[in-house]
Amino acid sequence: MEQRDYAGPDDGLLLHIEHIIGMIRRISGEVFLAKVLERVGLPCPWDRTAAIHVVQHDEAELIRTATEMSGDPAYAARLGINYSSITSVPGYVARNSRTLRSAIQRSKRYTALSSAALDYDMRERGDIATLSIRARDPATDRNFPHREFSVFAVLSVMRYLVDRTFQPVEVTFRHRRTKGAEPIRRASACPVLWDMAEDSIRMTEQTLDLKI
Repeated sequence: MEQRDYAGPDDGLLLHIEHIIGMIRRISGEVFLAKVLERVGLPCPWDRTAAIHVVQHDEAELIRTATEMSGDPAYAARLGINYSSITSVPGYVARNSRTLRSAIQRSKRYTALSSAALDYDMRERGDIATLSIRARDPATDRNFPHREFSVFAVLSVMRYLVDRTFQPVEVTFRHRRTKGAEPIRRASACPVLWDMAEDSIRMTEQTLDLKI
């Protein structure tokens, strides 16, 4: 394995990666997970105490590699749709915000709903609000599976906070998709569009006012 030279990860990143590893294990089994971890260069079997060189980029590579090895073009989206980790900020938001709108605004101020590696921008026009989501790291931002995972993970966390599977107006992605589009639409329970201007979740004002 290539020797890396940087500070160890924070607990939030480790918890986030551990949750993703757990989802891959549940969906695809221990043997598949071991192959993915080995290819990415993460401890196998997973051991938090041995993960001293984990960085944010490893999360994106974990999702990209699992998607490629699964042969399922919708795999990353499925991981995001089933994301249920509420550690750190999401847990704080759930206890201290009255509505989904205030939860998003507070999270944007301090960090992100699902990952500190993401930037948010929420715009409201008329009865529609658009929450755009983008990875801060340029290399991660070019990772299409990670884009899909990240957007659907944010949607999953928002659904958790309001305790219901609300339907956005639509979810959009910048990249094109020729395979796997329909399974993603079915699994996400909302319209999904590709080759758009931004990665985003579009919601009604009524959705933003849902109580937490």
